[in-house]
Amino acid sequence: TEMLCVGATNSSDLPHVSVHAFQNSLQGNKDGFVLWDADAKLSSFAFVSFFGGSQRDELTTVKWMSNGEFIAAGNTNSSDLPTNNSLFSFNGGLDGFVLRAPTLFMSGLPYSCTYIGGSGDDAVWDSAIDVANNVSYFVGVTNSNDFPVSSSAYQTNLKGNSDMFIFALPFDFSSLLYSTYLGS
Repeated sequence: TEMLCVGATNSSDLPHVSVHAFQNSLQGNKDGFVLWDADAKLSSFAFVSFFGGSQRDELTTVKWMSNGEFIAAGNTNSSDLPTNNSLFSFNGGLDGFVLRAPTLFMSGLPYSCTYIGGSGDDAVWDSAIDVANNVSYFVGVTNSNDFPVSSSAYQTNLKGNSDMFIFALPFDFSSLLYSTYLGS
């Protein structure tokens, strides 16, 4: 049984970090990490990669795809997060981000990463994937009055001090399929 998990650390000496990892050292004062273990025992083969920019980065959710890739999400204060095929740019404060990469998250392999957020604070908490339709869904919280919403949004404006958000992206992160505030 394999295991895949994500988290955040300010430790520079995580075990099992490969020299071939996407990032093999801490980049900021706190980075996200991806851990894959072949036998879920952390005893035989485990692979760890850091993921982050120069500030504080956290990975909060991960979903495994049947093709050997994963989709993860989290939040960041880093304007220099290693994005690739980014749909949005860093908007300041705390932004959410979404990452798609191979399970063995190694340097040189293709990946995609995009920011998601407005000018306030935005944090992605959880995710779900619809493999049949190649869509990934994310939920979180925002206090941004300019969080990107779709034209078909259920709620187009921030109504409280902070509201939940729900957004959907295709697996290639090429467009915002749906996004809405949800709050009162």
